[in-house]
Formats: sequence, structure tokens, C-alpha cells
Amino acid sequence: MAQVTLTKDWTDPKGQVHHAGEVLAVDDLTAGQLAAQGVCDWVGPSAKDPKTDGWVGPS
Repeated sequence: MAQVTLTKDWTDPKGQVHHAGEVLAVDDLTAGQLAAQGVCDWVGPSAKDPKTDGWVGPS
């Protein structure tokens, strides 16, 4: 899982609308697709994994 901050409104595959500025937990594939479309800024892995807690970018 990854956390993304939406830079534009986005409707997920289930039809739920999410607004710019929301932070969402999405799977890695969706995060990559959203980033490629310019819909989000990738924050990083979710804080559920203690190894990545506090992660701020690629190593």
C-alpha cells in the first residue's frame, strides 16, 4: 500500500469521488497510475509497516 495526496479530483473504480487534497491509501499499481496521470503526489508506503514509518522519499 502507498499513500497519495490527490492534486485533482478523482473517481475511484467503485465510483466514489475523492477531492483534491485528500490523502488516500491505495495499492502500488494505482499509486503509479495516478502519478503518471498527474492526479497525485506520492507520499510513500503506509505507516502500517514499522520499517517504513517516517519514510519521506526514495532511498
